[in-house]
Amino acid sequence: MDEFGNAEVKSDEAGAIPGTVEQAANPFEITTDDLVLMIGEYTLKERQYNRITAVRDRQFQALQQAFLKTQSLLAEAERTRGDLQNQVGSMTSTEEVIRKSEQSLRDRILSLEDQLHATALERDTHAARIAELEAENRSIRQEASAAKAAAADKPIASAAKSKSRKSETRDGGTWQ
Repeated sequence: MDEFGNAEVKSDEAGAIPGTVEQAANPFEITTDDLVLMIGEYTLKERQYNRITAVRDRQFQALQQAFLKTQSLLAEAERTRGDLQNQVGSMTSTEEVIRKSEQSLRDRILSLEDQLHATALERDTHAARIAELEAENRSIRQEASAAKAAAADKPIASAAKSKSRKSETRDGGTWQ
């Protein structure tokens, strides 16, 4: 206790000892030390607020840039989608043109096959007619050869007839 007995107790201007009932009785009284502490706390809190605000501002700017980039990417995606739709439409119309061309070619092939079949029938008809004409020609040649051979066997008789005809014509008769 001797240690505490020599201790001097400090009081504020009103005479109240800090942390005692007397000070609590007058809570509205602010000392210079309290003001210095309050200003220090305020300065500290202001610095914290400024740091937090700066961090939030940077985060907001980063989010804003990300949002703008996202909007840009979205617009580009929309343009790409539109281009793809145009390409699909173009491909669809090209596919339709190809389909129509294929059908036209099929129809043309069928028409050519029909013409080929008709030409083959006509060729067969002509071949049959040519065969008939060749047979008729052979028959005529055989008859001509037979007639020539028969005429070659009787050359004297035909020469005599020929002379008698000439003599009749000279005598004023008619030519037969």
